[in-house]
Order: sequence, then C-alpha cells, then structure tokens
Amino acid sequence: MNGVLYFTAYDGTNNELWKSDGTAAGTVKFPGVVIDTGGGGAESLPAGKGKPRKSVGRPPAKTGGGGGAFVSPFAVIGDALFFSSFAEGVGSELFSLDLTPPPAIVQQPIDRAICPASAVNFTVIAGGTGTITYQWKKDGVNLSDGGTISGTTTAGLTITSAAVSDSGLYSVVITDDNGVTTSDAAQLLVTPTSAQAVIITSQPTAQTVTAGQGVSFTAAADNATVIQWQVRSGGGNFWTNVSGATSASLTFPAALSQNGNVYRGRFGNCGSGAYTNEVALTVTGGGGGSNANTLGLVIRELRLRGNSLQPELDEYIELFNTTSNNITVTTTDGSAGWAVAAGNTSTILFTIPNNTVIPAKGHYLLVNNSTNGYSLGTPGDATYTTDIVDDSGVAVFNTSNSANFNATTIIDAVGWQSSDPFFSEGIALPNLGTTNGEYAWVRQMQNGIPVDTNNNASDFMLVSPAGVTIN
Repeated sequence: MNGVLYFTAYDGTNNELWKSDGTAAGTVKFPGVVIDTGGGGAESLPAGKGKPRKSVGRPPAKTGGGGGAFVSPFAVIGDALFFSSFAEGVGSELFSLDLTPPPAIVQQPIDRAICPASAVNFTVIAGGTGTITYQWKKDGVNLSDGGTISGTTTAGLTITSAAVSDSGLYSVVITDDNGVTTSDAAQLLVTPTSAQAVIITSQPTAQTVTAGQGVSFTAAADNATVIQWQVRSGGGNFWTNVSGATSASLTFPAALSQNGNVYRGRFGNCGSGAYTNEVALTVTGGGGGSNANTLGLVIRELRLRGNSLQPELDEYIELFNTTSNNITVTTTDGSAGWAVAAGNTSTILFTIPNNTVIPAKGHYLLVNNSTNGYSLGTPGDATYTTDIVDDSGVAVFNTSNSANFNATTIIDAVGWQSSDPFFSEGIALPNLGTTNGEYAWVRQMQNGIPVDTNNNASDFMLVSPAGVTIN
C-alpha cells in the first residue's frame, strides 16, 4: 500500500505488526502498535491514527503459537489499514490505521543568484489532504515575516531587497493532516557589487542547420559572474530569456519553428554587464521521417487528471501548429492518419484522420468524453474514451500503425519521470501521481509561440487557476 508492505511477524512471544519498503533498513516493527503480552488489554495506537472498536469476540484459534497477544490478518480499504488485535482474557477488537501519505511536492524551489538590493522569490507547489501549512527555513532555522522577508508561512517566500547576508540554503517544511514533508534546499547567492567591468572576449557565430541537428552558441567574457542567453523570435522586437540558459554555451536541437530566431548572451556582474553580438539561426527542413522539428506541431497543453466526479477521466490534450502555414495530416505508410498515443503501452487514444487541416498558429483539442470526463467549457475537435494512466506520457506520431512507432515517426512527446523514456523529451516532468485539481501542464511561451527545446522539464510549467497549492 503506497509502496509499503504491511505484515505480521512472530518474535517468539507475540505476533506484531511490521512494515517494509523492500530494504533491510526499511523493514521495521510498526511504531504505533504495541502489544500487551501480559493479558492486560489490547495494543495502543498513536492519537488520531487508530481507533479501537467494540470487541468482536475471540477468534477460534491463535496464530504463531505461545501465549500473550497477537495481531490478526488485516485488510486495506482506501487509505486505511484495518486489523484486529487479540489479547488473552480480553478478546479481539477492530482497529483502523490511517496510512494516507504525507504532502507530495510537485515542484521544488530552485537555486537563485542575484545582486544586492534585488528581489527574489522561492516557490513550492505541493498537494496534500486537509489543511496544508508551510514553514520556510534558512540554513535549517525557521524564518518569520519582518523587514524585507515575507511569506514565511505560505507557498511562496519573498525577499524584497536581498543583502549578501541573505545568501544561504532555503527550504520549506510542509504539513497536512497526514504528516510532514521537507523540500529540497535551494541556494541563494547574493553576489557583492564588483568594480570590474565585464569585457566580452569571444563572440557567438550565426548558424545554419537542418531541423533536428544540434545548435551551439558559445561566448566568453572576463569578470562575469552571471550569464543569461536571450532570444528574439518571429521577427519580433522583444528579447526574452531562454529558460535555464545560464552557462557560456547555449545548446539545443533545432526546430523548424526556430528558423529566423536571433540570439545573444548577456554577461554581467553586480556592477556592470555586456551583451554579445546578435546572431541569427537558420533552420531548414530535413529529409526522411517526420518529427516535431520539421513539422512545427507540438503538444501545447495537457492534463491527465482533473477535478470532476471521476478525476482520472477529466483529461485533455491540446496540439498547436507553431508555424505560419497550415499543416495537413498525411502519411507515407498508407495508415489512416496521425496517432495520439499514451505511454508505456503505446495505446492509441485517437487517430487524426488524413487530410485534417491544423491551421497556422492554430489548435487541435482532444478531450476524454467519457461519463464524468472532460469538464472544461471549450469543445474538443475530437474525443477519446481511454483513460491515460497517471504519469505515463503522451506522444504524437505521423502514422497510426503502431508497428511503425519509432524515433523517425514521433512528432512530439511529453512524459513524466515514471514514463517510458520514448514518451518524453530531455528531462521528464516531475510525477503528479493521483493528485486531483484544476491544473494543467502548459508550454512556456516566447513572443506568442510555445517553447520547444526538446526538454520537457524546461519547456513546460504547471498552471493552477486555484493557486499554487494542489489538493
């Protein structure tokens, strides 16, 4: 249950309740169940976690031999473990033990590097049961609101004007009705102001590549402590930061939708900064099989579990044409169209028929129309009824013949850490499991175009209309 095996074992005196996670260190006697071997009564349980019920009578026989007390076989119903305990001269009583897991962290706080007097935010996204509380810590010590610090007991911690002394490790303890979880520690580095000017010593160069090939822009500078690559796409006038691009080299597989993008790097310290030359990327269509890099079709948004009467069926998958031209569905193997498939088992959810037109910069929405399924107002372009297993991944192929599913026929894929790697790109998304709520995984945007760096973890963000906490 929840990854833990519960069982009884006889120690020569009593049968007692144990649990195991499959390791020697994790195989222990359950700390909340103590058997009275002297006949003075049944076991005690931690407050709120087990409740003795009316005696149900003495079983016909004891197990394990010997005298004293024992725990009988048990059953799991929902997130509760039910068992009876028998003691000589007392009888058998029914107990229940709440085994609902503690809060689950969906998104951890991330490291930050800033200059003095800058604002910084640390955010955590977690799901739990009942009332969820938060307590942020710095270097293991509880923080409280005051001065430049706020949000110490919320999902988001803010420092409005950071000082060098604020550098350290920040974590948050999350508590709900079933336990406590502590986040990873995120490092804050507040770099002192520098009097040395940043000087660019090596410039990036423009590149022309075929879709699917690797791109690498590299630059160097003296006296720089912070690096951020930026992109200007679609002939626009605005620069946006490339997510996660904070090293001397910017490397990614080229997509056709990135043709014409212009890139630059900003090297800085807490006293000055300098930009590299602006360099253009030219991407041409590749030969052979279709993929997202040559088509410009991506999975724009999806969710595998919502907030309806049957949350596991409250699903949708939204495809998006990132190009300025219509995309017409065609196949080269004689199959009926393009398959949208669920991961691990390669189950085809729906086939987009040949000759379907997905308009330029347009959407194609697939929804699960089972009873108690898709609950949002926007009507789907097509429907399916097969439940997608939580955290199993989704992919689009340029064929509906599953025997031809391979790296040359896959158009786009989004997967989670427990997915078959074939149904994900780059670093997979963190598992959500059976967390219910009004949320969706959505691609980040640059100048109105969904980001597609072939890295799910950096391309997608978790959006929740109800706020950062998912129950």
